[in-house]
Amino acid sequence: MKKFCLLLFLSSALLLSSCHKTEKASGAKSYEVSLSEIVVQPAVDCSYTPSEDADVVALKKIVFDYPTENVAGEKVTASAAIMMTSSLYESKAKAPFMVLVHHGAMTDNAEAPSVSETSDFLPLMTASTNAIAVEADLIGFGASKDETQAFAYGDVNAKTSLHALICARLWLLSEGYSWEDKLANVGFSQGGQTAMHVQKIVETDSFYGSNVNITKTFAGGGCYDINTMVDESIANYNPPLMPAVIWLGIASYNALTGLGVSNSDVFVDESILDELLDKSHDMQVNMTGNAWSASLKSDMLNADSDIRKTIRSRMEDYNCFFTPKSTSKILMFSDSNDDVVPTKNSDDLFDYFNKNGFTMTKIESGDATSDFSADNVYIRYSTGTFGRGCHITANNAFMAAVAAELKSNWQ
Repeated sequence: MKKFCLLLFLSSALLLSSCHKTEKASGAKSYEVSLSEIVVQPAVDCSYTPSEDADVVALKKIVFDYPTENVAGEKVTASAAIMMTSSLYESKAKAPFMVLVHHGAMTDNAEAPSVSETSDFLPLMTASTNAIAVEADLIGFGASKDETQAFAYGDVNAKTSLHALICARLWLLSEGYSWEDKLANVGFSQGGQTAMHVQKIVETDSFYGSNVNITKTFAGGGCYDINTMVDESIANYNPPLMPAVIWLGIASYNALTGLGVSNSDVFVDESILDELLDKSHDMQVNMTGNAWSASLKSDMLNADSDIRKTIRSRMEDYNCFFTPKSTSKILMFSDSNDDVVPTKNSDDLFDYFNKNGFTMTKIESGDATSDFSADNVYIRYSTGTFGRGCHITANNAFMAAVAAELKSNWQ
């Protein structure tokens, strides 16, 4: 994945052998899929070197298309990638566990896990741990590249990933693969938001809760409250925050679900919305410093204005505030100097968990590898300085530490 996309925010064996409908307690239809709906491409060879002193690991990547739903609830075809070591692929030995990986925000379809040669952090997780890893192209990329991306839609992206996991497991079982009943749920930036929403859905939806058993969630640098992003982006036009990625979220909400806010009431020049939604554009263009602050209408700069209150009230439904079960294991991670996603997102969710009966321990640490084996911990990592690149530094540190934890204690 390109460094630019890393800067962007908000970037048990499952036996489902039939396509009979299953009803949730609420009466809504559960996800249903048959093996015939999963279109799998031939495996391709790739490789990865986990560290400078490690040997090159031969890998197999398997891309597949599968049915899911877009923001409007319409059935669409999405794509995802499965990765495992070549030795595991050939032997079909029992894998020690599975990893569900969630990518960060992207603007270029070439960076999608099913398309990219590096597939974000999928090779790292696989080569380091010998696990089977699965990563979905979120809506708007890969097979669904003609869809408007579901940028920052936590629940939609979470279900896209969960559906990829369900389909991957269904196909793997049909091919004779097996794995220990352990699942790591991992993501950073928009991937961290997705990981936490996956945890939320598994906790609160009886269908997903009965079909997906998460051993532990590792969520880093995510936007768990869109209103925090809005407020912080307006208060800080210049670094450490990148307003463009926050306002792409607002633009996406407005375009996909009718947020009900007129773009002419938000932007001085409405053409900026087209730039934000156009995946071929560099989202940093005219989006920082004075150029950015000058692009917003005056009412947008006033926290007490009607339009700001309207956005705040309508965004409440998209946050990730929920109370995990007492048996859940969650590790949160943030960089106190993050230049993309304000640490307040993680702080607020940490506080919410503790106030609502899910106790987490906060660790202020300059060591990104500390206590990743601990359960229910929030690690406040610090790069030591503000400036461009903190989000990337934290992302890389987080993913490397998760891989090390899985290699050491999950084998």
